[in-house]
Amino acid sequence: MPSADTPPRPGLARWPFLLGREKALRLIAAAGPPSRVLEVGCGAGRNVRRLARLLPRAEILGLDACGPRLRRALWATAPYADRVTLVRARYSPAEARWRGWPDAVLFSYALSVDGADRDAAIAAARRDLRPGGIVAAVDFHAAACPALDRLLARAHGRADGGILPALASSFRPIVRQVRRAWLGAWEYFIFLGAKE
Repeated sequence: MPSADTPPRPGLARWPFLLGREKALRLIAAAGPPSRVLEVGCGAGRNVRRLARLLPRAEILGLDACGPRLRRALWATAPYADRVTLVRARYSPAEARWRGWPDAVLFSYALSVDGADRDAAIAAARRDLRPGGIVAAVDFHAAACPALDRLLARAHGRADGGILPALASSFRPIVRQVRRAWLGAWEYFIFLGAKE
């Protein structure tokens, strides 16, 4: 059994697929900077930890529905426990406790996950953000071949090209980029938008 000083073992290595995260985090840090950031689907806490470093005065809230991932996130973010809060919860329009709290909401590969209701999550971010707040998102956009699309669906979720238009219709786009990954095998997007 690992000690409290030993990090929990991570699951399947997803990092080769999750491109663009650093760019999204830097866009958040440059926008304002925000004083309160909510990450939806914070997983093992990589982005929360990085945001805590980039935004030394910000409060950061990470939400995730998976207990084992939050356990890893708790370990990863321990040095920032005075301003990082982790909550086991799904992000839902029915949940009102974060309304008006964040200046920024981050979706990092959280909207394409199997079972995610991306339209409801985008609507909740629009509702929860303070006026003038920003949403940042990075996620799968499209796969170049059906076999890869099936692989992405089995491993991570879906890449159907629908997330970026949904974000752009709910927030005023500031940054909207689609990039090719792994010699064009699939595309991912980076989005920064403002609530008007």
